[in-house]
Amino acid sequence: MRRMLVLVSMMSILLVLGVASLAQDDGVSLCGTFSGSANLLPTVSSSFALSLELSFANLTAKSNTNFTVLPTVNATQGFILEYNVDALSLGTDVNLGVVPFLFQSWNVYARLDLPDTTIGEGDGALSFGGYWRADARILPAFSSTSTLYLKVDVGPLFASSKSIVGIVPFSFQTQRFYLRIDFLSATFGKDDAGTVSGKLGASLNVLPALDTTVWLDLSVSLGDLTARSYTSLDLI
Repeated sequence: MRRMLVLVSMMSILLVLGVASLAQDDGVSLCGTFSGSANLLPTVSSSFALSLELSFANLTAKSNTNFTVLPTVNATQGFILEYNVDALSLGTDVNLGVVPFLFQSWNVYARLDLPDTTIGEGDGALSFGGYWRADARILPAFSSTSTLYLKVDVGPLFASSKSIVGIVPFSFQTQRFYLRIDFLSATFGKDDAGTVSGKLGASLNVLPALDTTVWLDLSVSLGDLTARSYTSLDLI
């Protein structure tokens, strides 16, 4: 397993070095992020992630590698290839288990972004938009879904609705409503170097099961340092 992890790491590094030379040309961009996290309670766990994205004209290729070190060692690899034409996106993604090795899924999808529309001017302007998306899972077993996402916001208030319907086989899978209020946004300190923000939100799931959650998100930032508190409460 360790040999496989080393192999995946070397392949990712070679991909960065190889693609970086291509990124010298006009119209080609490359970006990547490496992150790690560790949980101490209730159990000790640790994971790392490497994400790479290459864009050329209307084509985008992405690679996502995830390593879990504790409590067990495993790794997964995902590849995404997407082509964009105005509001229409066509793509495919493949997901693999590296440690242990396992072919997980192959999907194709199409997404149509609805035009963003704004009514009015200033802070009280009403804006809404959304998207429609069709997904088809080719492997390991064929299935397809249709997703409709709608959003609206006015001032500090934001609301959205997400509906997912199974086409093959037919089923009503998900209906979710979301509401958020940005009730606090302020700066402090010399030259307004510090910021403080607060958000209060609620989500209601009607399908597949009824449940409601409310949450409070507070954060304070000063330069490169950010402290955040997130509290959630399940009502149903």
